[in-house]
Amino acid sequence: MLALRVGAQVFGIASRALASVAAFGKMGEGDVALYSIGGNLIRLQANGAINVLVPTKNGKQLVVRLDPKGAGEIKIVNGAGMAIEFSEENGLVVNAGQKDVTFACRNFQVIGAATNLNTASVKLGVSGAKPLVGTAASPQVFG
Repeated sequence: MLALRVGAQVFGIASRALASVAAFGKMGEGDVALYSIGGNLIRLQANGAINVLVPTKNGKQLVVRLDPKGAGEIKIVNGAGMAIEFSEENGLVVNAGQKDVTFACRNFQVIGAATNLNTASVKLGVSGAKPLVGTAASPQVFG
């Protein structure tokens, strides 16, 4: 193990560090883990995947994963379990749990062969105008 002191912080660099085993599980041949006393972990896997874990104030982990499998996969998960994933298998996935997803931009487009909304209600309109509302009980059909 190689220990580096940077100011008041001490960082350990090792190909097999016991402090990283709990977070990363069994490390494989060629895997490298970097662990700081603050609980920050970086795992560089022999297959090219990179994992970064940062502890949050509520005792959870903020995770960033870059995985070269297929066309490549990027996944970001926060301590509340909310996630953004870009992958060949699933496309773009945004999981906000019970929170809102807000897109604040000048224009927003959805382009595809089909657009499906699976929700209890849909409101279409502009700020200040009475929106057109469709619900499961009183659906609005356009087309």
